[in-house]
Amino acid sequence: MSELRGSVSELREGMSELRDNVDGVRVTAQALLLVAVALQQATQRHEETLQRHEEEMEKFRQRQAESDERFNTLLAEVRYLIRGRDEQNDDENTDK
Repeated sequence: MSELRGSVSELREGMSELRDNVDGVRVTAQALLLVAVALQQATQRHEETLQRHEEEMEKFRQRQAESDERFNTLLAEVRYLIRGRDEQNDDENTDK
């Protein structure tokens, strides 16, 4: 009978430890869930920021291309005008 009492006592202690362990695992799982949610939210914010930056860079590239095109047009016009003046000067020099 005393062995049975000892076994029951050990079983109760084991059950108590098991409950403590289960509670610890539950608390850990809840903490990990909170961390996972926070990480997911941070990742979402990062992706949104990255998307905005990519959109801004695309707009910048487009503006730069337009600016380059305008510059090249102006450069071509200046070159045309310079050639016209050079030809006019050549004509004047040959008339003399």
